[in-house]
Amino acid sequence: MHWADEVIVVDMYSSDRTAEVAKKFGAQVILHRGTGKPYPPREFSVQQGTGEWILMLDADEILPVALAEELWRLSSRTDIDVVLLPRLNYFFGIPVLNSGCDPDRDACPRFFRRGHVLGSSKTHQDFAVPPGSRALKLPYRSGVGLVHFTYLDGSDVLDKFNRYTTLESEECLREGIWIPPQKMLYSAIKEFFWRYLKCRGYRDGWCGLYISLLYAFYRISTCLKLHQLRLVGDRQQVEQLYQHEAFEAFAAVGRKNT
Repeated sequence: MHWADEVIVVDMYSSDRTAEVAKKFGAQVILHRGTGKPYPPREFSVQQGTGEWILMLDADEILPVALAEELWRLSSRTDIDVVLLPRLNYFFGIPVLNSGCDPDRDACPRFFRRGHVLGSSKTHQDFAVPPGSRALKLPYRSGVGLVHFTYLDGSDVLDKFNRYTTLESEECLREGIWIPPQKMLYSAIKEFFWRYLKCRGYRDGWCGLYISLLYAFYRISTCLKLHQLRLVGDRQQVEQLYQHEAFEAFAAVGRKNT
């Protein structure tokens, strides 16, 4: 079903054949340098379209046919401005139905009338629905939800967590947010039990256990980086400190030998 009046791909100078393949299928490709952060320039992308209704997808998401048909029907309604789409997340090759990452809990405002969502500069925050916009949350059922290929494997999740926690700690520092060690520990423990017990992560088997542990570690990593930034400095400053200490050690040896 060809139901989109225009297809726009915002390509951040990818090194594969993304732009070539997109053009082959009739998409308009627009190059963008990115924001310096590991998430797509969604606000810029929205501005490139001309239609009344906009569907926003990230590069690691797909739109099933059943969901496309549902959105086509919803676009004719006059009492809706924003549709929150359920999202089925895959972790390590497995679809996750619990663990705080279930499709209904991870619903996001990705189908909307122009001008009825707000962007965010915060790490890992999607569009927001402003007051006055009429939103409909679409319940998840098989085939009717975005499919999100979240993480490939353990290395992928650790690499991305490293980037995201760095950005989050820098945001906290700029905003003057301080998280004491005891609050960090409480937050990490709470995160684990919330995901594994309250959100029934145990139903996702071994995958749910690791998701719960990893997000607890995410909290710890963010606080670690925030503490270092506030009390010591960034990586470059620490390297300079080590160089100074090494120079002083060699200088002391030289003074002793003379």
